[in-house]
Amino acid sequence: MFLALEEAPFVLQGPKPTIPPSAWESNWALGLIALGLLTFAVVAIRRFLRQGPAALAPLTQLEHGLRLAEAQPAPEAIAQATRAFRVYLAAVEPRAAVSLSTEELIPVLAGLPVFL
Repeated sequence: MFLALEEAPFVLQGPKPTIPPSAWESNWALGLIALGLLTFAVVAIRRFLRQGPAALAPLTQLEHGLRLAEAQPAPEAIAQATRAFRVYLAAVEPRAAVSLSTEELIPVLAGLPVFL
């Protein structure tokens, strides 16, 4: 059998080198550390950006203020109950500001159906 000049005889290839492991197999510890740090960052951000407790409803605030006023002497209890009622009215009707005097508050609330 004669070979042409441009043809090379068939040469057996030696064994191929092993395929190196993937990046995840080689660096799984770094992946776990990065995942842990990311989880820690998310928890920290959520904790620092969390809003405070929700405000109580106006009626609940009024009831709480009246319960606190029961345990005080009469003059202080009257002042605290009045303050709690003014805060309730200001929450129910925006025109009834806490800073209004009694004479200014009466015309504002005269036509409003406020039910306690």
